[in-house]
Amino acid sequence: MPEAASSRPPDIYDVLIVGAGVAGCVLAVTFARQGRNVLLLERDLREPDRILGELLQPGGVAALESLGLGDCLDGIDAIPLRGYRLSYFGKETTFWYPRIADYPIGYPTQQTSPAKLALPPSEPKRTLGDEDERHEGKSFHHGRFIMKLRDAAMKEENVYAVEANATGLLWSSNHDKVIGIKSRETSTEGSKVTDYFAHLTVLADGQSSNLRSKVTSTKPISKSRFHGLLMEGELSSCGLSLGVIGHGPPAGIYQIGKKDRYERIPPKQPSPFTAGGNAEVSRKRVEEKQAEIDAKLLAPALYDQVQGCASIG
Repeated sequence: MPEAASSRPPDIYDVLIVGAGVAGCVLAVTFARQGRNVLLLERDLREPDRILGELLQPGGVAALESLGLGDCLDGIDAIPLRGYRLSYFGKETTFWYPRIADYPIGYPTQQTSPAKLALPPSEPKRTLGDEDERHEGKSFHHGRFIMKLRDAAMKEENVYAVEANATGLLWSSNHDKVIGIKSRETSTEGSKVTDYFAHLTVLADGQSSNLRSKVTSTKPISKSRFHGLLMEGELSSCGLSLGVIGHGPPAGIYQIGKKDRYERIPPKQPSPFTAGGNAEVSRKRVEEKQAEIDAKLLAPALYDQVQGCASIG
């Protein structure tokens, strides 16, 4: 588990951030590099084990570089992606990411020229000419990426991390301003209740936040969901994300590590992982969907793995 760089927190923080996910960690680093004292509050600092946000498009990679966090993609077995291969009712086509020479999307920072997005220093230069180099996306295990972001945040001198549940908001005497967070730290010795105060409080604790309703009546709306399969093996088209559109729900398939690939399929009916659901229904639907996929798109072993897959999430 990453550890905070400093153990002497202030009485009142400049910024208090609830949630050490992508947004929370990036905000913590950004505010800390502005010289502000930041408290990063997270209920569980262990590596997340969930299916979420495993593919970063070239614009996201460029944005990460511009924030000085590009190295968070190093050392997590991330896979470079150059585009998409699409199968539409058996017909195939490939969509490549644009050439750097045609569409420079780099951000103006000390490390990256606005006219060209440099390759990460840990990767060798390709042998193609500059005019043929394309922007790259990255796919990866979500939990590994989050841990690198947390490590980057906690290396900042002004960031203090606490593993605790945020249980409520602290209000000013006029009840017109949030001035902090009430929290409960759980350990082997018992539960400790602590109030933390800050000039700015940021709720970055996800869609299921228990605190957001205290400050806004707007509720998050989930407009889609999917079934996911995590399987071992390498796609025959590694370097391309695969999309399959047929008679059933569309499927997205991409490599998230040298030995792991991931498939996501929107269900036609409520998820089998909710109360009263049936995981076997999901397994059958995935098997039916695989039958629609042109064998040229995937490694032959994919079909065998789907038949015996035990990891549906």
